[in-house]
Amino acid sequence: MAFVWPSTRLKEQIPNSAKRILNITGVSSLLLLVLAYVFMDDRFSFPYYGGIYLVSLVTAVLVAVTAHPGASINRWLTNPVFSYLGKRSYGIYLYQFPVMILYEAQINVANNVWLHVFIELGLILLCSELSYRFIEDPLRKFDYKKSWQKIKNWFYMPLLSKQKAVGIASFVVVAIASIGVTIAPNDAVNANQAEFQAEIQENRKAAQESKNEEEQAEEDSEAEQGQENASDENILQTFSTDTDHVMEKYDLTENQVDRARNTDLTAFGDSVLLGSTQNIQEVFPDAIIDADVGRQLYDSVELLQELKDDGDLQENVVLALGSNGYADEDQFDDLMDVIGDRNVYLMNVRVPTQRWQNANNELFQKMEDKYQRVTLIDWYSLSNENNQWFREDQVHPTDVGRVEYTSLLAKEILE
Repeated sequence: MAFVWPSTRLKEQIPNSAKRILNITGVSSLLLLVLAYVFMDDRFSFPYYGGIYLVSLVTAVLVAVTAHPGASINRWLTNPVFSYLGKRSYGIYLYQFPVMILYEAQINVANNVWLHVFIELGLILLCSELSYRFIEDPLRKFDYKKSWQKIKNWFYMPLLSKQKAVGIASFVVVAIASIGVTIAPNDAVNANQAEFQAEIQENRKAAQESKNEEEQAEEDSEAEQGQENASDENILQTFSTDTDHVMEKYDLTENQVDRARNTDLTAFGDSVLLGSTQNIQEVFPDAIIDADVGRQLYDSVELLQELKDDGDLQENVVLALGSNGYADEDQFDDLMDVIGDRNVYLMNVRVPTQRWQNANNELFQKMEDKYQRVTLIDWYSLSNENNQWFREDQVHPTDVGRVEYTSLLAKEILE
């Protein structure tokens, strides 16, 4: 843009008609950017099929009009607040992502969403201000022609001087950061993460086998064979279809266990459901499980339709979605159109580090009221005060949590 629209060659005195065109174009582009900020959603395909490119073009138009000395929009947008933010905009750009990632990984933001939004904004502005005052502005004013002389003078300064202390501290920080970046493994996982990944793979295999009748029969046979050893091992980590084992593990009656074995069930969901696949199959041995990591409502309609076309959508359908992003009513309506007149058991979510937790749970409550055949299973209320049921991400259940999850699911279905 600097080559095709050089501000030094643009005239301040231009015809009123040209000024009017520039001002209308600038205001229109600004309004379009505001609308894009409000309505453009990363859940939809539009941003990835030209939407982001269009926003870039509109932004370029706004910058071009603002840079023109003959347009009025530059004067309209000039004020102390914008000037302050403009000087620190690069710092805001650099620090916003790490601040949000670190903050939301440690703080439960689902409740009091706007409070945490303002706290994060405050932290971003604080980091940007410190960076501007102590890094960007000093470096901008630094006389680089005297760099070598300043370095030599630094070595002769007293050890307890401010300049010496700042220099040593800066060197230590840079050295540690450089070493850390150099030796840090790219795909390192701790023991808990490795264990969780192994469990996910094992449950994914079990879910895939649930769609194959022959493999499922073999799985049931192996589970029955393992029941003799069930009482001698940790019951949480032992999987068996033995009636006494299932009754004790999931706090079910013998009648409930018997009815569960004759219940046609399809469970469809994300990684929270996936992690509980083997638990669900203990209670519902013939259940068909279709779950995957990162699954959301907006990409589930086609997957459910495939299950339906393959004859794998049973009379009772469990939906366990909403942990990975915002859901809306239209998306849920599309799912219900595919499911038809089947019974739906809708599991709500517990994602305390994400803003969409409460919004999705409110939507699911609304959907239970809207559809007579939908039964809401309130996993959130049961689990929210039991942090010990969850892994460090506070979303995926541990052995204890998966048993509680499955027990709640079974009791609601068999009620």
